[in-house]
Amino acid sequence: MTIENVGFIGLGTMGMPMAARILGGGFPLAVYDLNPDAVAAMVAKGAVGCASPAEVAARSDAVCSIVPDVPDVEAVILGENGTLTGARPGAIFIEMSTIDPHATRRIADKVRACDVRMIDAPVCRSDAHAARGELLILVGGSEADYAACMPVLKWMGNAFYHCGEVGMGLTMKLVNNMLGQSIALAVCEALTLSVKTGLDLDMVIEIMSGTAVSNKMMESVYPGSALKGNFKPGFALDWAHKDVGHALRVAARAGSPCPVASQTHTFQNIARAQGKGRWDHTALLTVFEDMAGVKLCGTRNATH
Repeated sequence: MTIENVGFIGLGTMGMPMAARILGGGFPLAVYDLNPDAVAAMVAKGAVGCASPAEVAARSDAVCSIVPDVPDVEAVILGENGTLTGARPGAIFIEMSTIDPHATRRIADKVRACDVRMIDAPVCRSDAHAARGELLILVGGSEADYAACMPVLKWMGNAFYHCGEVGMGLTMKLVNNMLGQSIALAVCEALTLSVKTGLDLDMVIEIMSGTAVSNKMMESVYPGSALKGNFKPGFALDWAHKDVGHALRVAARAGSPCPVASQTHTFQNIARAQGKGRWDHTALLTVFEDMAGVKLCGTRNATH
C-alpha cells in the first residue's frame, strides 16, 4: 500500500511539531488528541480533526502515535475506539512512543493478526529539532515496513537507524536515555562537589569541557536550564524517570546488571517525591543542592 493519507495521534510537546512537519510535506493529515485545543491548533494548519483513534485510522494509510506510556499506547491501538478497529488491511502503524519494548512486541502481535503492519520508531533530540525535521529516529520492524514508512519518517527526521525487529528501536532508545540520565546524575554530583569546595563553577565547566569527561549534559543541557533556574520542561523528570524504569525492566529480563541506572532511578524518585516530576529533568540538581547545602540553580545568567 502506498502511503497517501497519514494519521497522527498525540499532539504534545513532541507530537505537535512532528505532525506539523508531516502536514508540511503535503500529506492529508487526520489528527486526534485528548486535548481539544491541540486538535484545533492542527486543524487551523489544515489537518482534519477526528473524534477517536479509530476515525484517524479509517482515514489513513499510515498512523503515527506518540503518547506517554504503555496504557496509553494500548488504549490508542487496542482500545474500544482504537486504531485497530478502524484500520484497513495493509495499513501500517508507526508507533513512536517510548515504552517497554516487551509491551510493544505484544501489541504488534495483535496488530499483525488483523492484517495490519507495525513498526516502533521512537525519536531522539528535542522539540526544537522536531520543528526543524531534525529528529534522530530509531526503527524496529521488518526492512520492508521500514522502507514503506520512509516517505513519512523523512519529514520528521534527518538521521535514521534500523535497529532490528519490532521492539529493537525502543530497546536502543531506552539504552540511550538510561545512559543520558546516568551521566546527568554524575554531572549533578561533580558540580555540587565543585561548588561545595569553593571552586568557580564557570571555570569548572570550562576545564571539564576540555578533558575526557566532557559531555553535553555538562556543557549545554545543565547550563541552559537548571543552572539558569529554568525548569520549564523540555524533557520532564517524570518522563526521564519512566524511561530509566523501562530500561531497568529490559535489563532485568536480559540478566544485565545496571547499578548506575538503579541509583539514578532512586535520585529521580527523590526529586519526584518533592513534587518536581513535571519540572525539567535537570531538576535532579536541586536534590544535590538540598543535600549539600549549596546553591547552584539560578547562579548563571543568560550571558553564560
